[in-house]
Formats: sequence, C-alpha cells, structure tokens
Amino acid sequence: MVAKGRAEVSIKFTGIPMTRQMPNSRQRIEIFCEGYTFVAEVKNKSWTKILQSAREFPAWAGGLSGKLGEQHGATIYLEEAGLQIYEKKL
Repeated sequence: MVAKGRAEVSIKFTGIPMTRQMPNSRQRIEIFCEGYTFVAEVKNKSWTKILQSAREFPAWAGGLSGKLGEQHGATIYLEEAGLQIYEKKL
C-alpha cells in the first residue's frame, strides 16, 4: 500500500511582500521566488503584527509556509498559510 503524504512549502523573505486587501478580512500575499509567484491569504491581524515587528526589529527575516495548493502557470497557491517574522541578531 502506498503511504499518503502532504506537500508543504516554506519560503523565506527579507522584504515586505506585496499584499492586497480581500473582502473576507484577510490579506492576499504574493512572494516571487525562483521563477514562481507564491500566493497565500492570511488574517489581517497576523499581517498587522508582521508589519509592526518589521518596524521594530533593526534586521529581520520572514517566513511563509503552507500546504501546496493549485498551480496556474508560474503562480502557486498555498493553503492554510502561516506567516512568521524573526529578528536577526546583529
């Protein structure tokens, strides 16, 4: 019997990603990485915390992770996405 799996993607970034306000109190995030545009939706509250941390930290890196969703050309959609930001030690 073949084992079932789940494909997850993690993307690291260092700049504020492009976003678009969605009607369901969520932000649509787009990150370009290695020839692909990764698109995910996160809650407005999470996005606000990311922006606040980016302003407070002198140096930072972010991470977007989620379950691999549909792919349309060079655009890959992430489902159940999570967003984190980390302070870099100088």
